[in-house]
Parts: sequence; structure tokens; C-alpha cells
Amino acid sequence: MKGPDLRFREPGALDPSDGFSAARMTSTCPYGSPEVVAQGKARLFPDEGGPAIIEFDVPESLVRQAEIKGEVRFAPRYGLEELLAIWPLIAKKVVPL
Repeated sequence: MKGPDLRFREPGALDPSDGFSAARMTSTCPYGSPEVVAQGKARLFPDEGGPAIIEFDVPESLVRQAEIKGEVRFAPRYGLEELLAIWPLIAKKVVPL
């Protein structure tokens, strides 16, 4: 896993992604649980291999930079640069749904 790709475009999108969303394991999410969001994205984009969640652990200070109203959204100047710098070093687990 190379990490979040800001050049990625969802099928049919005009603009590339502006960040990478994540969720705390211990809180509710404003847009639904990670499982619900992953399943919804899989229905929208059936050619992408199905729903999955990537579990990873980063320092709390980094999460606080990216957290806005219950959503953890790593974006430029909001922890994304730091996340990309440590991405190769952090343990990750893919959880297929």
C-alpha cells in the first residue's frame, strides 16, 4: 500500500481527491460507520474490487490536526503531509467486508 494518492479521481469525477478520510475506532462517524461508507462506495464503483477498510494507527497529535466535527480528514495543511511521510512506517491491516 503506497498510501493516499491525491491524483486519484473517482470514476466520473472531474477533479482529483483533495484529501483522505479516516475514522476513529472509538467514535461515531458523521457519514456512517466505515463499513457502511465502504459498502456504499463499492455499490457506486463496482469495478474497484469490493468494499474494504484499511486499519492503521497514527499519533493522536496527527489525528487532531485532521479532525473536524467528528470526521478525520487528512488534507493539505491538515495532517496529510505528515501522514504521507510516516505511511511507509506504520502498520496497516486490510479488512475485506
